[in-house]
Amino acid sequence: MLFFVIGIPGRFAEDCGTLTAALVRQKLGAAESTSGNTLEDIARIALSRGTGFAVVAARYPGGRVIRALTEAGRPFLVVLDDLRSGLAYLVCRQELSLAAAVQTLASGCASIVCCAAMPQALVLRAEPAREDWAATGVTIAHHLQLDVSQREIADVVRCAVASSDRETLDASAWWHGLDKSERAIAGGALDAYRDLATTRSPGTITWASELFFTGDRPQQRVTGEIDITGRGRCLLSGPRILLPPATWSLTAALDISPDAAEHGFVLEASAGAALSRTVIRPGAGGLVEANLSIALAELSDEPVELRLYNERPAFGGHVSLHHVTAVPQHAAGEGVPEIG
Repeated sequence: MLFFVIGIPGRFAEDCGTLTAALVRQKLGAAESTSGNTLEDIARIALSRGTGFAVVAARYPGGRVIRALTEAGRPFLVVLDDLRSGLAYLVCRQELSLAAAVQTLASGCASIVCCAAMPQALVLRAEPAREDWAATGVTIAHHLQLDVSQREIADVVRCAVASSDRETLDASAWWHGLDKSERAIAGGALDAYRDLATTRSPGTITWASELFFTGDRPQQRVTGEIDITGRGRCLLSGPRILLPPATWSLTAALDISPDAAEHGFVLEASAGAALSRTVIRPGAGGLVEANLSIALAELSDEPVELRLYNERPAFGGHVSLHHVTAVPQHAAGEGVPEIG
């Protein structure tokens, strides 16, 4: 049997996972702690674990996992923390780059929007849950249908969580230590998810160019102008981020040099399968906006990815991506609070 702890990366999520595993061991005798976000991950866990029970930490579970949880009707936990804390944890503890951390956290937010609304979810906020771990332990045990006495829970909390002396990150100081452009990258992708407990569909999302990759070097991030000289090819792709179910209007703001303006470009969007495509005729060049619409009936297993191609070989010219905005049609024109 698997027990899922889904939520924002960080110490609170770790503590909830540790406490849940300890409660399962107290009641059922054994439980491993592991992580996974796809059905393939979970299948490997089920086949390889040495005990009959496991606590699975999922930070951005895909659509098939969520459907499986729905069909099984099993209770699970959704743990929420400040997004700056999650971002600081991914950068400082997991040693991800800021852009990679933003992508991971943004995908997690999309998953949580779906999971938090499910009837079998117990949503725990970092505050006030960690202010009274004994009460939180009782709540978790009851929700997961673990028949553990309050005295046993108090012992478990004392051993598993309350005595923890790990260093705590000062997420606020870390956030304000970032420069303005770094905060803009994070804020654009995450602002719309600031209150995950009540958000059912976010407002406008902005993906900065730093979240995209050069087309012929898919692990190299975009750093400025992209030279289109050479054969027709994929010039850039990204941001590789999950989006919640909705019909989304995507707008890519591109700067096309005059010597590239005679060429046609293709912008396409996918999330595992092709979703939308448009052809760009720049005219005189300069700033050009390309629009796409994608319909996501449910959370995908694959992140949203945009790809920009030039249609034919070029002898010169360049393209720059300013940003991409994603607006759910029902929320067009609505503002969102800022992350910091």
